[in-house]
Amino acid sequence: MDIAGKHTSVFFAVMNTVGVFAGIICPPLVGRMFDRAVKGEISWSQIFYLFAAANVAGAVCWICLNSKYPAKLPE
Repeated sequence: MDIAGKHTSVFFAVMNTVGVFAGIICPPLVGRMFDRAVKGEISWSQIFYLFAAANVAGAVCWICLNSKYPAKLPE
């Protein structure tokens, strides 16, 4: 699947950076939400909605990717 042409290395670097950023932010965020849910300050469903939103965003990005045609980038 060629979606970035000669800029593949930059594309994958950005993709990995976004993934690492999510991996750094998610554990403390969910930990704080978990503590608040145990105390009864927020509903447990809010934690579920956070993960559901992340999965929906990933699904939308996947659907928007057309692997049949490479991206046309300026030379």
